Amino acid sequence: MPHLISFEGIECCGKGTQIKLLMEVLKNQCIKAIVEREPGGTEYGEAIRAMLKHPQLALPAIREITRNHGDAAQAMTDVKPDYSRTPECELFLFLASRAEFTEKVIKPALRNGYHVIADRLYDSTRAYQGGGRFYNAATERDLINRCNLAAMRGYRPTKTIFLDISVETMHFRLAKENADKIAVFEEEDRAFFERVRDVYYDISREEDRIVVIDGERSIEEVFKDVIGCLRPILGISEIGPPMPWLR
Repeated sequence: MPHLISFEGIECCGKGTQIKLLMEVLKNQCIKAIVEREPGGTEYGEAIRAMLKHPQLALPAIREITRNHGDAAQAMTDVKPDYSRTPECELFLFLASRAEFTEKVIKPALRNGYHVIADRLYDSTRAYQGGGRFYNAATERDLINRCNLAAMRGYRPTKTIFLDISVETMHFRLAKENADKIAVFEEEDRAFFERVRDVYYDISREEDRIVVIDGERSIEEVFKDVIGCLRPILGISEIGPPMPWLR
């Protein structure tokens, strides 16, 4: 039986590395699986991802492409761009991408016998938008939960791996990757990501599908826990040492 598996956590928690290692194992053992990121995975999803992550690049490109189109907003051509967005706008962009992702990635893959490994899914919206943007307010939390149900059309992960790291570790890793990107640890950033992390913990206490794994440890140690959790679900055979791709 094919399963939907999601990986979650704050920035630099190691999701990408662990998913890459997992897919290598699945490939070596001829287990059918695909991996996709969310938001993304579809034409609309990738376009929305670009707008969310790189609005200074995506929005001017869209404006330029449509400049001479009959449907172009001529009144906007001379207006100074404003790339800020409301929390509500951000929330519904994520949900729009998720609806496409569910219909065009999750549904057909599972139907064709493939496991789906998702780099983020709806728990990210509950944590980042619900916790980070809306301070985990009850009204917005309930709205997000209802909208997630609608976007997912009843699909739910069999298991969700929450790779937990501290906010301090996140900033250390970010600075190590790009020293110019993180020059100062702003208290506002700290508070935002602490709220996100707290909501991930809230979700893990509410739902048995979520497994909290300490992401502060070495890649090898974390991966052993990931495999141990997913082995019975995905039908993974025992992996004995050595594992050369971990070196």
